[in-house]
Amino acid sequence: MQRLVDIEKKLAEGKGRGYEHWAKIHNLKQAAKTLNVYQEYGFTSPEQLEAAVDTAYQEMRQTSGELKALETKLQGNWTWRGCWNGNGAASPHRTAYM
Repeated sequence: MQRLVDIEKKLAEGKGRGYEHWAKIHNLKQAAKTLNVYQEYGFTSPEQLEAAVDTAYQEMRQTSGELKALETKLQGNWTWRGCWNGNGAASPHRTAYM
């Protein structure tokens, strides 16, 4: 999907009637594509989509926080000893049990 064209702005910039015609058709096609995506994923309105996005964002933030806490916990259990795993990258060695 692409953004809609601001027809009034483009006309003010000096675009002609041909561009105006193209932009109207373009905007209609983009609106139809947007509607198809809403329906494909079961949304009936932009507000419902926004609510789903907000919920997913909050869940992502919570999961990210949990992941960071787990990473911090694991860092205390692992140390890098300068050993190599054969392909030029250091490999971790366990120093304590969780």
